[in-house]
Parts: sequence; C-alpha cells; structure tokens
Amino acid sequence: MQVLNPLSASRAEAAFSPRTLPATCQASDAAGDCVYVTGDMSGGRYLVSKSDPNDPAKLPAIGVLVAKLTATECTIQVEGALEGLYSGLLPGRLLYVGNDGRPTHAIPAVAQIIGVASSTTGLVVNPVTPLGGVLSPLNRDMQAATTVTDNSVACVTPMLATPPPHAWLQVQINGIAVRIGNGTRAAVPCYFSGDGGLTARATGGITVGDLLYWNGSVAGFQLDAATDRIDFLFEGV
Repeated sequence: MQVLNPLSASRAEAAFSPRTLPATCQASDAAGDCVYVTGDMSGGRYLVSKSDPNDPAKLPAIGVLVAKLTATECTIQVEGALEGLYSGLLPGRLLYVGNDGRPTHAIPAVAQIIGVASSTTGLVVNPVTPLGGVLSPLNRDMQAATTVTDNSVACVTPMLATPPPHAWLQVQINGIAVRIGNGTRAAVPCYFSGDGGLTARATGGITVGDLLYWNGSVAGFQLDAATDRIDFLFEGV
C-alpha cells in the first residue's frame, strides 16, 4: 500500500481549489448529481450523465455537476471544495455515490467514494476510483466488540475477502476513518492480525480471515458493542 506524505500548506491549498470542466449532459441531469463519462469529448466539452451505483456501466463517477448553463450544457467539478449544493452533511465523514446519483453518507451495496464532507453544506470533491472501479460490498455495518484493554478484538467478523495487492483500504468506526497499523501493534488505534493479535499484518498483506484489533488508549476511546459500528472499506476484486 502506498503511503503518501502529508501535504505542505501550499500543496494542501492547491488540492482544495475547485477544478471545473465544461461538459454536455442529459436534460434530466441536475446540479448536485454525481456524473460519469458517457463518451468521447465533443466540441471541447466532456460527455457526462448522472451516475448510478446499481449499474456498473454508470461508474466510476468523475465528479459533480455544479451548474446547468442550458438544458444540456453544464459545468462539472472534478476536485476541490464545493459549497452550497447540499444540506445535512456530517463534516469529516466520507460521501459516496448514492442510489439516487447524489452524494450520501450511507454506503451503497456498490460503493464509490466521491469526497469528504467539509461542512453541513459542503464537501471536498475527491473521487476515489479503485482498481476494480468500486469498493467491495463486504464487511459493512458490522457490530463492534466491547473492548476494555488494548490489543482486544474490535469485531468478531473477520476480513471476508483478501484485498488485491496494493489495494486502498480503510477502517471506519461509526463512519469516521481510523489509522491502521502497518505491520505494527504499537502507537496505532487498530491493526489486523492473523495469529490472535500476537503480530500485526502489514497493510499490503491483510488476508481473508484476519481480525481487527483495537488499542483504545491510542484511539482515545474503547469500543462499545451497543453503539459502535465498523466498516472495512477496500477495493473489490
């Protein structure tokens, strides 16, 4: 798994700057829809239409339609900060291409990340298009185990599939991403292990049957089976 260095201040500012493109869309497409490419460019405009996670031909989404200029001419945003098109968002939580073609916090059966909520009305557009085009539908909305001490099992449900080599992988607790130990149990909120927690897997070596282990002293809280839900997000095979 590739580990990226933190962005410098100048690079972070550039990463959040909106990047928009001219496009041709369907008359039924609306501002706020996630869009995918439907064909080759024409007249200097990208050809797009609303994404549908239930139709593999309509993924991956490349961005969000932000303005309709005419019935079929529009502007799409493929990265950066976007404000004012949505409401009720949860800052800091991932957004996915929803079943209605618009960003949602609910994880669809076939999931593609479109960005991260930056406020209750805005997001940072950052489409994630894994090797398989979408994220695996496995290991979603699992009940956490109640933990009291470090190096405790975080969830009795194991990894249900082996992620592809160099796959993108994330663990979420109640929709919030937590850092995964890469071959270490020390100073990390969680790690995967295949030997009862004695050793931690390297993130590139996680395999089917591995369990997640939790270090509450590092995370700042212990898990509660009554309230906490866990998701393993990884690229589909």
